[in-house]
Amino acid sequence: MKIQSVTPLTFNPEIYYGRGSFNYCYVRIETDNGLVGYGECSLMPGAVAGAVETIGDYLVGRDARRVEQIWSSMYYMWHNVRGGVVYMSAMSGIDIALWDIKAKAAGLPTYEMLGGPMRTRLRCYRGISGADTDELVQSATDAVADGWTAMKFDPLSTAGYYLSPAQFEEAIAKVGAVRAAVGPDVDIMVETHGRLSLGMIRKLAEGIAEFNPMFLEEPCGPEYTSAMEKLSQETTVPLATGERLYTRWGFRELFEREAVAYAQPDIGHSGGISELRKIASMAEAYGIAVAPHNPFSALNFVASAQVDASIPNFLIQESGNFAIEGVLKEPVRIVDGHYDLPTGPGLGVEPDEDFIAAHPPRPVEPERWREQSMGRPYTFAGGDDGL
Repeated sequence: MKIQSVTPLTFNPEIYYGRGSFNYCYVRIETDNGLVGYGECSLMPGAVAGAVETIGDYLVGRDARRVEQIWSSMYYMWHNVRGGVVYMSAMSGIDIALWDIKAKAAGLPTYEMLGGPMRTRLRCYRGISGADTDELVQSATDAVADGWTAMKFDPLSTAGYYLSPAQFEEAIAKVGAVRAAVGPDVDIMVETHGRLSLGMIRKLAEGIAEFNPMFLEEPCGPEYTSAMEKLSQETTVPLATGERLYTRWGFRELFEREAVAYAQPDIGHSGGISELRKIASMAEAYGIAVAPHNPFSALNFVASAQVDASIPNFLIQESGNFAIEGVLKEPVRIVDGHYDLPTGPGLGVEPDEDFIAAHPPRPVEPERWREQSMGRPYTFAGGDDGL
């Protein structure tokens, strides 16, 4: 079963999400016996699509069933190209598509190829947002009304390294207001996108502790493992991070230092299904649970679910952007905050290539460093607006 073609599929569904519309990138792999597999690798879609094509040229003719061999070949293919968001995203989408093919060839769901399910129903969480406290609370109560039992949000508004006294009180008040609105039985997660200085994040962690968050996500950027370690020793709030880390090597020091309670690898750029399993296994050895990250489409979600089902230390899965209607032939449904595993072969879903072709990529506003998501320019600590 030889790889015949590796094709990036980039598109823009023109659905507002977070900072605005977003270009997505899928990978389509076809074999010489007609099987087709799909994966997602949506970070920096234009650059990633080029990497997919370059890697794909070297994969044509290889046996699609040798997923582990192909992963290693991709990772070590070029001496000076190792890791990084573009290359690892391309690798991830290819790896996911290969697992889709391998399982389809066997007539089994992908999770059966990973050892079988430890669970058939996965707990999930969604993101909430609002321009002010009232809107955030309304978003939270709407989520509860829709059956969600867990949700995540960023309370920092336009703030960066430093929170003024007023901004600090506003952030704490938002967390308290959401907790009051949803009650004690709903899990809330607080996200800061690594925006604050270590001094400010210490203060924030202390301030939100009384509201019993499930975790504080990415309190420090991926460069600051030592800061994460210090913070984890100083706060009772569980810390989570990993969306900007790639491969097991990227997580190794974080685990060795016991700097995090929950690991959040994103299957679409941390190395695909193959590598997410290894990261989860490494985390288990350190007593760390896994809560995979996903702000992207339902295809990335379903790929993550294959691994979630098969690992012992799964905690909860981020749902991602389910506002995109039409990109999958059959929509993925989360009911009462839980997802029932698909039973079809492979990933259990199929992208609609006609929909993708009808929604080509287009220029979008980039995510400028720490810009606020509601359209207002980011205010730097020194007073300079924007970049």
